Amino acid sequence: MDNTGARGWKPESHHRGAETAIRTVAFVVGGMLALMLLGIVAVTLLYAVALQS
Repeated sequence: MDNTGARGWKPESHHRGAETAIRTVAFVVGGMLALMLLGIVAVTLLYAVALQS
């Protein structure tokens, strides 16, 4: 019953658009964080290899 009331209160198209926007933002932010982590790992590995040699 609660779900039906929420669906009646908010238009389905608006809700879907908001969900898509949130997912897109989360995907972009997640991708940027993943690239940053990969870059940090790569620099750390290169630094370790340079120190060993």
